[in-house]
Amino acid sequence: MRQVPHPLIVGDGKMATHFGHYLSLLGIKYSQWSRKKYSDIPLETLFSHSTVVLLLISDASLKPFIDSHVFLKTKPIIHFSGALSIENISSAHPLMTFPQNLYDLETYKKIPFILENNQENYLDFLPNNFYKIPAELKPYYHMLCVLSGNFTTILWQKFFSELEIKFQLPPSVGQLYLTQMTHNIIQDPHNSLTGPLARNDQSTIQKNLSALETDEFKEIYQAFVNLFENRRNKL
Repeated sequence: MRQVPHPLIVGDGKMATHFGHYLSLLGIKYSQWSRKKYSDIPLETLFSHSTVVLLLISDASLKPFIDSHVFLKTKPIIHFSGALSIENISSAHPLMTFPQNLYDLETYKKIPFILENNQENYLDFLPNNFYKIPAELKPYYHMLCVLSGNFTTILWQKFFSELEIKFQLPPSVGQLYLTQMTHNIIQDPHNSLTGPLARNDQSTIQKNLSALETDEFKEIYQAFVNLFENRRNKL
């Protein structure tokens, strides 16, 4: 008979909060411990009643925490780092962004988890899809997540901030544009680029750069122009 899972979450940040909420929505009982919020019961006590340990703490804290709590290694341990690999410790990176607001059950169930090759899946009690990649490629995989998600967020923050400050326009004015851009990328990621780069409209590109003359984002715009032209020249 399959063992009923009882995860022990170590951590109290956004990822720990989201995952605890997800387990609650699934009706899975779990324990949680952190030095700040959940230290009333000793870690060893919570560990004795757990089936799997989820280390949802910062990358820099992972190995030191494991090394200072050796008893944890007597049960499966999973960390959620997308970039870090630790010998004999499993990982499962949720390919998703986690804001302050919590998601509903259906959203959590759709999140794919990226595992390392040759590691057992200790989260198989979840209804999510799981995929495996070579451990040595994890840094490159995580770079793609940051490049596509975090860096584009900086650009969209610039967009909405300037609409509000420079033009006194509400965020709703730009939301349809963002929504449609996202939809186009999902529908056809290889052919979703529009605008002066796609048209090779050098006149408009130069006007854009002139408009950014005293703006720190001029270097970013120029870098994208250079990157795109280099890639086009290689075709």
